[in-house]
Amino acid sequence: MTEPRPPSPLSRVWAWTRAKWYRRWAIDLVIIVFVMWLIGRYQSRKLLDDAHIAPAFSLPDLEGKTHSLDDFRGKKVLIQFFAPWCTVCSLESDNWARVQELRDDIAVIAVALAYEDKGSVERFVGDDRLIYPVLLGTDAVQSAYRVESFPTFYILDEEGRITSQSVGYTTTAGLLLRLL
Repeated sequence: MTEPRPPSPLSRVWAWTRAKWYRRWAIDLVIIVFVMWLIGRYQSRKLLDDAHIAPAFSLPDLEGKTHSLDDFRGKKVLIQFFAPWCTVCSLESDNWARVQELRDDIAVIAVALAYEDKGSVERFVGDDRLIYPVLLGTDAVQSAYRVESFPTFYILDEEGRITSQSVGYTTTAGLLLRLL
């Protein structure tokens, strides 16, 4: 008869971490955060890199007034690319308004892409267009910023360099932390 092998050091450590609920939760939380971070990095792999100067654009808003990215130099800028049919964009749009209301030193710009007509964009943004400019984007802007899915955001520093970018839902707290 063979004697059972003693447990390996790794299995002893794993058993120790799973023995108490707070250690289990801490390990599970670390794993979840790590997986979410990996997913985010994968989704944003094709976006423009940090430290690049953001591509210039000049786009009309819903009232027909043209806005240029250069108009916002000297301020940090949060550019949100969205599509009116995007459910996640709809859930996230309140976060954009909260960021603008909490931080008046930040310029929030929403750029509509992949829309059928101006009316669909107006219905999507509702009263938010009074809080921040909502611009009607073009295929050229979508291509320049490498936007392939929605929502996508870029954060620019005061000189127009990209400091952060991401694809997918981001909370108000997540946006504010990236704006620090």
